[in-house]
Amino acid sequence: MSQESQPINKDFVQDFFDNFDTKFILYVARKSFIFIAILLFFSLLIPFLYLRYTTPVYETTATLIKKKENTNSLIDGKGVEFLKSNEEDKINRDIQVIKSDLLVNKLMDSLHLNVQYFKKGRMFYKRFELNPGAGFMVDNNYEIYNKSLFNSEIEIDFNNNKTYDLSYVVKGKTIQINNLRTEKVYFNNDLKLKIVKVDATIEGDYILVFNSNENVRNYMLSQVQVTNSNPNIHFSIKSPNPSKSEALLNSLINGFLVQDQIENAEKLENSIKYISEYLDTINGQLRVSQDQKLSYVKLNSAYNPESQMTSSISEMETYKKEIEVLELKLSLLERVKREVNINTAHSIESLQLNDDKDLVPLIKERNRLLIDYKPSHPTLGLLDKQIQERVKVIQKGINHEIEEAQQRLGIYRNKKSEVMSNITGLPEKNMELSKIQKELDIKEKYVFDLIEKQIQYLIIKSSISTDYLLIQPPKTKDEQIYPRKSLAYIAGFIVFLFFSLTIILIRYIRFDKVVSINEIKRGTMVPILGYVPFVPEATDTATLKKSSPESRLVVLSNFKSRVSEVFKKMRASMKYTSAGDYKTICSTSTMPSEGKTFILINLAAVHALLDKKVLIIDLDLRKPRISKSFKIPNTMGMSNLLTDKNVQLDDCIQKGIDIENLDVITSGPIPPNPSELITNNRFEDILNELKKRYDYIFIDTPPIGLVNESIEIVNKVDISLYLVKMNHSRKDFVHMLNETDKLKKNTNLFLIVNHFGDGPSSYVNSSYGYGYGYGYGYGYGGAYQEKDSKQEGYYTDTIKFEKPELLKRILSYFDWKL
Repeated sequence: MSQESQPINKDFVQDFFDNFDTKFILYVARKSFIFIAILLFFSLLIPFLYLRYTTPVYETTATLIKKKENTNSLIDGKGVEFLKSNEEDKINRDIQVIKSDLLVNKLMDSLHLNVQYFKKGRMFYKRFELNPGAGFMVDNNYEIYNKSLFNSEIEIDFNNNKTYDLSYVVKGKTIQINNLRTEKVYFNNDLKLKIVKVDATIEGDYILVFNSNENVRNYMLSQVQVTNSNPNIHFSIKSPNPSKSEALLNSLINGFLVQDQIENAEKLENSIKYISEYLDTINGQLRVSQDQKLSYVKLNSAYNPESQMTSSISEMETYKKEIEVLELKLSLLERVKREVNINTAHSIESLQLNDDKDLVPLIKERNRLLIDYKPSHPTLGLLDKQIQERVKVIQKGINHEIEEAQQRLGIYRNKKSEVMSNITGLPEKNMELSKIQKELDIKEKYVFDLIEKQIQYLIIKSSISTDYLLIQPPKTKDEQIYPRKSLAYIAGFIVFLFFSLTIILIRYIRFDKVVSINEIKRGTMVPILGYVPFVPEATDTATLKKSSPESRLVVLSNFKSRVSEVFKKMRASMKYTSAGDYKTICSTSTMPSEGKTFILINLAAVHALLDKKVLIIDLDLRKPRISKSFKIPNTMGMSNLLTDKNVQLDDCIQKGIDIENLDVITSGPIPPNPSELITNNRFEDILNELKKRYDYIFIDTPPIGLVNESIEIVNKVDISLYLVKMNHSRKDFVHMLNETDKLKKNTNLFLIVNHFGDGPSSYVNSSYGYGYGYGYGYGYGGAYQEKDSKQEGYYTDTIKFEKPELLKRILSYFDWKL
């Protein structure tokens, strides 16, 4: 095949979607039903067996909630700080306590995990854990001498009486002890135990496992999940034994609550003890501070600095006023003294001494006498003398008053200075005293707070409890968490879908046969001449009898059959093609068994029925079939004509059937060089001679995909018929058809679809109906249909086949072969 004839290269996925045929894939799905049903069966069976023989796991949960605590702050001491606990930190710390070896070790005995009891299942790997005391139990006074027996299985087989058999493995050696009595102690070098039979009717095989403390600890730490969901602590255990999980959580939670209560009591006791010790220290410091204040007050007379300050300021204001009065008086006395010292009558009269009882009358008398007497009068002189003496007395009194006022002024000034000095020192004293008082107040407050806290703690101590409340006791959910029934079946269904679709897609992709008319139309532009339906009378026996292949001439056995009508329709269509005056017709195909001989002889027969002289030539010199189809001898034929020029045409022409004007030239003996015989000029001369004798010449050629002489024959005839057989011809054969169409010269190439409606093609092309495309040739030819569509031998819109037996129908419906 040449490079230019190759189809356009496309990506596989893109090509898949471009050529995707929904109907065909549905047909493949239908044909794969039995395998899909088997997949569905196993997709349901496997989850069922998985659920049936997988030990179910259940989740047991419990929840503690953190109680609200009073957040009264404790006081700060010297170098000591009482801090309240952060709620988040408290929960995280308690979770660490729950998961610690400390708590597990304390609860080791109450957990009842040192001995585990199992019942053997029917499957060798199945173990069902029992609760202690469910049928039997091991007395608590057991001892394991051989440490290798820890965490290993010890089998117990109860007999139908009060005995049991004991077996275990030590260093690869099985130890078997039979007929041991229940309720009695058995011991050897490895162990010591006593089996207590709770249920007298118990029988069968059981297993004991003595767990070491380390194994119990690891089990607890790995199985119990503790999470912080502030303010809650959430517990969960996933186990196949719900009752064991509930008992385990109960023991763990109760143990933790007791431990938390003990810790709270210890913390409270330590707090009370610390408060008492610290209270003694603070009381001692308080007494020291009180003594220090008393000494300072006595030493500095600082009883009440603030009131002393107020009093001193008031006293200083009094002294200040007194000083101002004395200073004014001294000023007046000095002025009077200066005036008196002038020593004149005028001056005396002008003195402001009106308050003097002795001087005033004398001055008034002198002034009265001056009216009548002169100043030199003796009486006036005597009065002046008396006045001067009185003035001297007054001067002496003034000097005395001045001296006395100055003394008092000095005293007041000194007192004022003393008060001022006291006022200046009072802030320092006040500050020092305030400092002492503040320290004293703080220590007193410490004492009162500590006493109050001590009383509170003593009250709390009388009703100490844990910080947590159990709001959800251990409870197992009704639905198992593993394996999940719904998830198992969903997973099985998903696997079923995946493998079902995979099988369908693989079969769809790997099926390379032509089943759809659309496939043909997408692959080639060669016009379709007709569709030969698949009916029993049209079946090419080459597909049934490979040992003796022959093609049936069906147009004569039932002239009005469905297949006969098809060939008549194709005969009419050929008349309306561009080669309407055709004389030579050949049929070919890509590979053998596509029905080219069957189509050729029946087309020749329907042409002969028109009273035309028709000749059939078998040019398939390698594998001749015409002679077998017509049941005539093959001693003389085309090979003789092509190799021996002395052989006459009349010697090779035979009558094949009862149609008067239908002749046959068989292939003759098989030659050693068929290609050279067909391609020489002798064949063309013979063909030209035959054209003079016959109206139509039908030539059966070898498959064009196997030999090259078929191309030569195609180029020598008027019409070439290319056969494509539904469900048999491969899809890439359509490309061979395109190649042949490009190599042809003056011939008209037409496509005939054989076995239309057989197998998947009947399902894929159901929308076309039976009459689709007959007389297709360039749009000519109408559909032929009798009025009574139910009458045998006529076309209908759909092909009706005789129903095979029920078993064959079922097998054909579900078989692997498409």
